[in-house]
Amino acid sequence: MGFLDGLIQTGQYYNLQDDARELSDIANYLELPLDILPDDIDPDRRPQVIRVALKVSDPDATPLDVQGIESIILADYPGNPGINPKIAYLYKDPVGSNVSWGFSPVYKLGRGEPDHESAIKALIGNDETIWHTSIKSRFYKIHKRVLADFENSHFFTKGSIDRLMNDLVDEVGEITRYWCDRKRSYLLVFGLIKNGGFVFPPRFKYQVQQ
Repeated sequence: MGFLDGLIQTGQYYNLQDDARELSDIANYLELPLDILPDDIDPDRRPQVIRVALKVSDPDATPLDVQGIESIILADYPGNPGINPKIAYLYKDPVGSNVSWGFSPVYKLGRGEPDHESAIKALIGNDETIWHTSIKSRFYKIHKRVLADFENSHFFTKGSIDRLMNDLVDEVGEITRYWCDRKRSYLLVFGLIKNGGFVFPPRFKYQVQQ
C-alpha cells in the first residue's frame, strides 16, 4: 500500500498529464533519478542538484558546439513543482554497469563528501591530470557513461567533450563546495541557460525550470 500511496501522491503533486507534448509516448518508460521524499522529511536531508550549464556557441544549434561551462549552481530536487520531473530529467537507469552510454546527461553523485580533499580525490582521482585513467573516479565515469556518447552520436560537435571535461577539472572546487553534506544525495545535471532559465537534458528544448 505504501507504494500505491506514493504513486497517488506523486501523480497529484505533479499532474502527470501536464506538459509531455511530443514526449508523451515515452513518458511511461521514464524513471525518476531519485525518489521524491515526503513533505515531513527533514529539509536538511532532502536531495539537491548541482546544475552545470554548458557554454555553447548557439543554444538552438544541432549539433551543439560546447565551449565549456557557463555556470554551476545548486538547486533543490526535483525543483519547480509545476514541471513533471520525469519529463524534465528524461532519465532512465543505464541498462548495465559496463555500458558506455546513457539516456540523458544526469549523473548520480551520491552522498556528499564533507572533506574537501576526499571530495577532490573522489571526483578526479589522486592527480587532476590522470582522471581519464582513474577508473574509479567520478569524472572518469561521467565521461564514459554519461557524456561521451553525446559526441559519438553527433549531438555535440567534435571536441566538445574534451573542452567540457577540461572545464570540469578547472571548476572541481566549485563542485566540491556544493557536494559536501553526508546527509543528502546529489545529482549532477548538464543543461543550458536559455531565456533566463535552466533547460533540462537531453534535447535541451522541452522544459525550462527557473
